[in-house]
Amino acid sequence: MAEAAPGARQYNRQQIMLRTNQPYHQFTPPYGRPFSRVGVLLILALATCLLIFGCSESPTSVQQARNDLGVAQMGRYEYEAARDTFAALVDEQPEWTNARVNLAIATLNRQQEGDEARAFDILASVLETVQDEPRALYTSGIIELYLGNAESASGFFARVTKIDPSDAYAAYFLGQSYLQTEAYEKAASWLQQSIELDPYLRSGYWAAAQALRRTSQQDAARRLIEDYQRFESNPAAHTAGFSYRKMGPKAEVISDVVPTSIATPQPAGEPFDAAIRNSNVPAESRAFAFADINGDGKLDLYINGPSSMVMFSQGGLHTASVEHTLSGLDGHATAFVDADDDGDVDALVCRNENVEIYLQTNQQWRQSSVLPTPCSAIASFDADHDGDLDVMVTGVGGTELYNNNRDGTYRPIGRDVGFSKASLQGRQILPVDLDNDRDLDLFLFGQDGSTQVWVNDRTWRYEQLDVPALNDMQVIAATAGDTNADGLIDLYITRSIPSDEKNPLSFSSEISVITFQADGRTNLRQVAQLTEHAVELTLTDINGDSRQELMVSTKQGVIFLNADGHEIHQLPANSLVSAQPWNQPEGPGVFILEENALNYHPPGPGRFPYLSLELTGRTESDQMRSNASGLGTRIQVRFDGQWSVLDALDNHSGPGQSLMPVAIGLGHSAAADYVALTWSDGVSQTEIGLAADELHRIEETQRQLASCPVIFTWDGERFRFASDVLGVGGLGFFTEPGASAEPRPFERFLLPTDAMVPRDGRYLVKLTEPMEENAYLDQVTLEAIDVPNGWNVTLDERMSTAEPHATGRVITWRQAATPESAVNTAGVDVTQLIQHADRRAPEPGPVDSRFIGLLAAEQKLTLTFSEPLANANPVLVAQGWVEYPYSQTVFAAWQAGVTYQTATLEALDENGQWITVASEFGYPAGMPRAMALPLPALPEGTRTLRLRSNMEIYWDQVMIVYEESIDTHRTSRKPVVARINKIGFPRRTNGPQRIPHFDYHDRSPYWDTKYQHGYYTTLGDARPLVTKVDGALAIFGGGEEIHLEFDTFEAPSAGTTRH
Repeated sequence: MAEAAPGARQYNRQQIMLRTNQPYHQFTPPYGRPFSRVGVLLILALATCLLIFGCSESPTSVQQARNDLGVAQMGRYEYEAARDTFAALVDEQPEWTNARVNLAIATLNRQQEGDEARAFDILASVLETVQDEPRALYTSGIIELYLGNAESASGFFARVTKIDPSDAYAAYFLGQSYLQTEAYEKAASWLQQSIELDPYLRSGYWAAAQALRRTSQQDAARRLIEDYQRFESNPAAHTAGFSYRKMGPKAEVISDVVPTSIATPQPAGEPFDAAIRNSNVPAESRAFAFADINGDGKLDLYINGPSSMVMFSQGGLHTASVEHTLSGLDGHATAFVDADDDGDVDALVCRNENVEIYLQTNQQWRQSSVLPTPCSAIASFDADHDGDLDVMVTGVGGTELYNNNRDGTYRPIGRDVGFSKASLQGRQILPVDLDNDRDLDLFLFGQDGSTQVWVNDRTWRYEQLDVPALNDMQVIAATAGDTNADGLIDLYITRSIPSDEKNPLSFSSEISVITFQADGRTNLRQVAQLTEHAVELTLTDINGDSRQELMVSTKQGVIFLNADGHEIHQLPANSLVSAQPWNQPEGPGVFILEENALNYHPPGPGRFPYLSLELTGRTESDQMRSNASGLGTRIQVRFDGQWSVLDALDNHSGPGQSLMPVAIGLGHSAAADYVALTWSDGVSQTEIGLAADELHRIEETQRQLASCPVIFTWDGERFRFASDVLGVGGLGFFTEPGASAEPRPFERFLLPTDAMVPRDGRYLVKLTEPMEENAYLDQVTLEAIDVPNGWNVTLDERMSTAEPHATGRVITWRQAATPESAVNTAGVDVTQLIQHADRRAPEPGPVDSRFIGLLAAEQKLTLTFSEPLANANPVLVAQGWVEYPYSQTVFAAWQAGVTYQTATLEALDENGQWITVASEFGYPAGMPRAMALPLPALPEGTRTLRLRSNMEIYWDQVMIVYEESIDTHRTSRKPVVARINKIGFPRRTNGPQRIPHFDYHDRSPYWDTKYQHGYYTTLGDARPLVTKVDGALAIFGGGEEIHLEFDTFEAPSAGTTRH
């Protein structure tokens, strides 16, 4: 039975201080995954033949290739496979030093019980032969520090710093060793040395600040904390920690041969081929946008004007489709998105007087609604972070934000979230994540040249931000992106300036960039001054070098500028109306719409290869948390030691919005090393080895972000998965704006009678965090309950959402009534499925694909008993599980006017009327488990009960028991061992009906997950924190566990049964 502290509350993760003398370890995930820097290390490793393989026979080329395989396996975090690879090589070449150290590193990262000692022994044997082998010394220090032997660790790290004074990680961990032994001046010195060696080693700033504070150097400490915060959004920043690729390059496996990267010159030729001209365009064309309108995998065009035109892509050309529903409409611009998340592209047509919404289903189009705001510009994005795409409209009638109701209709919410309808008569809307918090902020550019900046605080509110650099700028057009992959948004703007004093209608253009710093400051600099009048801006990479160029549209054509403002290419035009890049697997081409023609400039030979990505939050399971169009996804591409960072957003300054793949230049690389995605719902996902020159469609990994701590028990052979626990104590679960569910700070969980077998005189229990969340544990106890034979025990436990609330008390009973029949909503007999707890439940019904854990219609389970139920303390006892909703999906449902209705119990009275017995009382609180609900008096003669809910609840077994009070013998044990370990992530699989299973013995040390910032209890002994309820909490996060051991109980007395 596990208990959290009474009155537990959510803490500020940067300020929490536990009542314990133990140190803490801190997780501060980098903006992007850290990259390996092994050049210096490999040079050292190649210094002598003895260092690599002794002076015995050199490894063969085949063995070298197998060593490279082990390195690649470690890069994919396949630690068990890598260890096997290196172990076989060491058996064949026992004096091969590199292979032996690689074996130790792979063993350490495998993280099975005793692997630290095994790895340390391997390294000790290496050091017997090669006393100054730097990787062996360094990794030995890592192991000692991990195990809490800081003084011994400092000796190893000090030797490494003498061998390689340039190793920032060695200096950092030496400083950490001194910090833990309270040698604060030495710690401060070495930690500051680490950030001098590697200014992007973010952990060094934080740790050095802590050391300086201990030496009363508060000002210096404060400056380091500011630097630490400044690097938060920088993708080049990285952190140190006890996991692979965070322990430093000397704790990484290596090849014997250092690959040599030879710079490749820019391919010969022009970036664009000869233009293809199409004169069949609508008269008085105003704008155009791209999307795969007919779902054939090719990008089509839609040209807006008094009589707009759909143009389908066919064989490299575009032909008009006058019969299409969208053709012939009078439109100013169009935004293409999947508005209803059904997998088909929809159209939001921006008109002078309103916006018309056209939805597509299986290539059939219909007008679903009209937004009454006059429209000059339109943008669709997830404004409220609920997983669907909302709509912002601006024009002569002002600006309005519309919430997506997920049924083809929208409602205005501008005033509710901070916008005033008449706030701005706009000409452009530019969504961008200014502050790197995964929600989209807004630039609104007015028809009068003014600018408004609105910051999304993700609590259903926007706050206006004053940006002095934008005051009085009279912006004509703008675009934004992270052009140099430093984690900071660069806003490019153009404004008109008079070019001829004698001709007041003659203008040139000044182009500037404003960089938004992490600390809120802005830097403004002029990029270029053009003699032509710029009317549009966008960012695109036309040569494939991964750095986006600024594409400037003027009446005379298109000019491409590099980051320094130097012109690198031009495309001429006559009376240009609009120009946009058209992303293809071979990179962007450019369409230029003139008054009487449409010119397409296809990609030319003078460019590097591209990575092409099409993102979607929609999967075959029809379960989503991010929008189906993938808009707002942060994309970080790693290739050839470089970063490219961009968001999946249309940054063109025109009034509409295209929906097309993302194109990222890869330089001379034929594939990306990996692509790290952060979806708008917070899910991190990594894709490895994506090749250039082909389109990759990536669906969001549909995994749980969080559940609850998972219990494993030793059953005599292995650690067996039991269930999860403390789901009733979730912190910050959304119910409505400004309100969250009140957590219950305790839960008691009844383990199966065969779940635990003593090992060496103790019961072993593991409480793990295999997901993206933290556990706050105040007290945990193990209790044995002995009752006379023939009696049974359950607990008053459930996720209780109404009175009577769960108490956790013991309920004893002898008599039970099981249904003689059970039928579901459709009247299908499901009796066999609810009579036994066998993890087979009646199907609850079709799910509502819009919201996780919600059904399309209410499920009803009607139970009929052979005899009338007695009113002798009846208790509903059920086995089952639930598909948990999340705050985000509950919020989305709330906005759409849909509520999650927990289970209600009804009884059929003698008159055939359904009488409510317990309204929305709750449900089984998570993975398979028992729940109980003490019942009030039932209507006389009740033989039929009904459970109903619109939640995805699986009822495995249902019965009525009759509680009787008896004397029980209860014995409690406190843990004799409570140890926090970093164990990785037990593998989760889902069986039929979403039933989960975790395998403790199949763990991945790495997973796409994030840690909340703040302090966690140190790895190691945590027993003083969990033996009593005192508010001194053990705090552990994803990939960690608290391992608990309890003394065994005396055998139960004769004639009794133990629970």
